[in-house]
Amino acid sequence: MYNYFMLIGTVTSDVQAKIVNETKKVVNLELAVAREFKNSKGEIIIDKIRIDLWESGAELAERVLKKGSKVGIKGRIAPKWIKLESGAYASSNDLVGERLIQITPDGELKEYESFDEVNLDNKEEE
Repeated sequence: MYNYFMLIGTVTSDVQAKIVNETKKVVNLELAVAREFKNSKGEIIIDKIRIDLWESGAELAERVLKKGSKVGIKGRIAPKWIKLESGAYASSNDLVGERLIQITPDGELKEYESFDEVNLDNKEEE
């Protein structure tokens, strides 16, 4: 069994990392993703989907993505439970990006398989 998603879309705003819990870096990325089909009026429907990128993924996104960037992101769905004021619980799902594929304006794909293995200084490996 697998827990993953794959989305391809356009970054809707400039990417900015934040520090949470005084130590962890996160980017809350919003992607505009077109559906495969049109609605009854013949219009393409665009969904805006939020994805969290943590630590080295946040660092990478901050360096290579900007508003309008085309990107594919593969990741996992992270369920969480929220206790309501009534005492009942509600569930919600966060999308956590784990692999990034940058689509350049000329159509080239730049795949980053493991954020931890990415050379963020853009230096040539020997």
